[in-house]
Amino acid sequence: MLIVWSFNIFIFAVCYLIVGLLKPNWALFWMKEPSRLGPVLISLALIMTAATMYGEGLRNAPISPENVKRAKEKQTEPQNNAPIPPQEKTSPTVIEKSTALEAG
Repeated sequence: MLIVWSFNIFIFAVCYLIVGLLKPNWALFWMKEPSRLGPVLISLALIMTAATMYGEGLRNAPISPENVKRAKEKQTEPQNNAPIPPQEKTSPTVIEKSTALEAG
């Protein structure tokens, strides 16, 4: 249910943003001289709320039997736990000065 509400809030936020950018007087009808910043900030807050609600709805969603079956199959598969070969320790490359004879 939370996921459905999050989609509804997101759609409302996008519509409010469009109306607020085109006609700020309609979106902020209680103000005498509204600017476009108000609807942008309100829409941003609503979009963040919708995203949070969507994430919480996914976290609380029931687990499907197919996903449980796939997870059990993954656990029973043998994993390749080969050790990582040790790497040679290398020192940083030092650039030596040219040993050419200098004209003097």
